[in-house]
Amino acid sequence: MNLKRFIAETFFPPRCVACGKVIKGMAYGFCRGCVTDLPETGEKNLFTIPYVSLYAPYYYEGAIRRALIRFKFNGKKQYAPFFAVYMAECVREIALYIDAVTFVPLAEKGRRKRGYDQAEELAVAVAAELGKPLVSSLVKLRETKKQSGLRRAQRVGNVLGAYAAADVGEGARLLLVDDVATTGSTMSEAAKTLLSAGAGNVVGLCAAKTEKFDRGKRVKRLPSDKTSFVRR
Repeated sequence: MNLKRFIAETFFPPRCVACGKVIKGMAYGFCRGCVTDLPETGEKNLFTIPYVSLYAPYYYEGAIRRALIRFKFNGKKQYAPFFAVYMAECVREIALYIDAVTFVPLAEKGRRKRGYDQAEELAVAVAAELGKPLVSSLVKLRETKKQSGLRRAQRVGNVLGAYAAADVGEGARLLLVDDVATTGSTMSEAAKTLLSAGAGNVVGLCAAKTEKFDRGKRVKRLPSDKTSFVRR
C-alpha cells in the first residue's frame, strides 16, 4: 500500500453513503446492512408524465432515502458520481439519441444556502458516465415552497412559471436530471419550459421517485424503435 492510500484510508476512510458506517475499499458504497435495503424500481423504472418520459432506478425509501438526504442536505456532494452510475444505466439504451444533459436548477438563494446544486452535481456526473455534453438550459426564476410539504393538487401551481429557458438549441434532444420525483410536477414544468423554447424532446432522469409517484402514472415500455422516445 502506498503512503497516499494509507493516509487516505487511515484519516478519511470510505463510509456507507446511507448511514456513514466505515466500509472497506476506496469507493463510496453501502455497508452490508444498508445494501439489503435498496428499493429498486425494476420494470417500473420508466413512467410517462405530461411533457416527459421519466426514468428512476430507485424508490425514495430505505437506504436510498437516507443516502439522498445526506447528499442533498448534509454537504455530501461527492456522492453524485456514485448515484450517477445507476442513473446512467437506466438510460444507456437510448443514450445514442440524446444530444446533451441538463438539469432542474435551484434558485440562486437556495444554491447559496446549500453551497451547491444537487441536481447539477448529478447532471455533471451523469454526463460524464454517458459521454455527453452538459448544458445549463434552465434558470429558476423564484423560490418555491418545498414540494414534499404540499398536497398533490398544490404542487403543479407551486412550480407553474418557475423556470425560464436559458440555452436550448433548436430541436435538441435533452436528458433532464433531478434528484427526486415525488409527483413529477417539477420535472413536468421544467420539461414544458424546454420544449416551449425549442427543444425537440426531453427525457427525464432522477435518482429516485416516491411510491406516490406511481399512482395514476402509466408504465412505459422501451420500444424496439428507440428513436420514438426522442420525438416531440
